[in-house]
Amino acid sequence: MVKVSDRVSLKVFAFIPVNLKGNFPFVIVSGLATMIDSFLIIIGGLSKFHPVYYVETRDKTSSVIQDETDYSIQAMGMDVSEVIEILKFKDKEYYLLGYSLGSAVIADAYRHMKSKPRRVIFMEPTAEFNYPGWSLFVIRHLGTSIYSVLKRIAKWYLLRFVIDKKQDRQMMVISFNSLDHADPVKLKNTILSVAGYSIWDRITEVRCPSLIVGTTKDGLHNDDHLKRMLNLLEKGTYIDLETNERTHNEDMVDVITRFISSMQ
Repeated sequence: MVKVSDRVSLKVFAFIPVNLKGNFPFVIVSGLATMIDSFLIIIGGLSKFHPVYYVETRDKTSSVIQDETDYSIQAMGMDVSEVIEILKFKDKEYYLLGYSLGSAVIADAYRHMKSKPRRVIFMEPTAEFNYPGWSLFVIRHLGTSIYSVLKRIAKWYLLRFVIDKKQDRQMMVISFNSLDHADPVKLKNTILSVAGYSIWDRITEVRCPSLIVGTTKDGLHNDDHLKRMLNLLEKGTYIDLETNERTHNEDMVDVITRFISSMQ
């Protein structure tokens, strides 16, 4: 557990290679309520040659929260900056990988980091957090008391209108695991706090070489937003892996390895 403020402590998993060869470490920041299980193949692949630190943000069940606190992207970005400082990483001597909400957190945190990352990977980034007004009303007033009911409705909605389980079954697995294991209070507070946030004022501040990994067959992440991000990044590269199955298996490890090796 890493204490990032007087009110918040975060769980950080550390995976250290047996034969450490001096390769720069990775810091992974995952999506909203995303389980570490979804990243085990990526962590396993990267940690063969790099230390890997997986940060569970304050929206996760594992966080220790004292009293009321802020669940905004900005607050989580400050948390990540604090973790990097605590780990004592030097400037340009570590990599950052953010998934979905984690990408927005990293983009917002970048300006606060005393030691900047060598490279950034934006994995299926969420650039805008636009929720229907009616859903925010329901979440605000009923989000915790009838969470079991809302969870079933959310799963139905995702399968009916968002996720194609034949094309991208892994997205269904990730989303359903997140809903099943989320802390209802933290999830509610986070959704209400991030609603309306967009990445556009912050993405231009990311100055290091960056990779955007898209999934064009995934209905949850907007491909047009990814292209706009690419245009705004000073040193951006884009690759489409089409499905979440590929972004969460050895294909993603290969893409990351090639990206960090091609720009030494």
